[in-house]
Amino acid sequence: MNSNTRREQHFVEELKKWYTKNKRVLIPRDEYHDSVNNYLAALSSSNKTPRQHYLMRKYEVMQCGHTQKLIRKRANLEEEPVYFVSIEDTFDIIKRCHLLTGHSGRDKMVKELSKKYANITSQKNARVSRHKSNAIPSVIASSLHFLQCHDFIAQCVSQASLNGKKMLSN
Repeated sequence: MNSNTRREQHFVEELKKWYTKNKRVLIPRDEYHDSVNNYLAALSSSNKTPRQHYLMRKYEVMQCGHTQKLIRKRANLEEEPVYFVSIEDTFDIIKRCHLLTGHSGRDKMVKELSKKYANITSQKNARVSRHKSNAIPSVIASSLHFLQCHDFIAQCVSQASLNGKKMLSN
């Protein structure tokens, strides 16, 4: 197992640990797919449950090829979609954003990510400390729990290749 795979696995493990404490932002893949399926079921249901009403108010589902993506509810169809991502997909998205922004730092990455992703966010009041194991980074507070410096991301992506994928594409 190469070091990039170990880093990504560690990243996902940390996100899952964070998820057990704070379920407001992160979405595990199985829950993500359940939300998509429940939303689609709500579309055809005449008697909607409170959960289905909630899903209909908050989300839309967009068909992207053979994949269905959960997006933030839009006021009109001309608005750009803002995607929700699963815990398991977060690492790759952040890595691609880091490369797309020219190996930029935290603030520029957060700004770019917030344009396209709903649940990769910044928590402005949190501070990063290398010496405190329970510190919550201000970059993607719930997503980058263990990534406490820009250098770690740079190290991860400098060893990885994008295999010709267009950055930040879904």
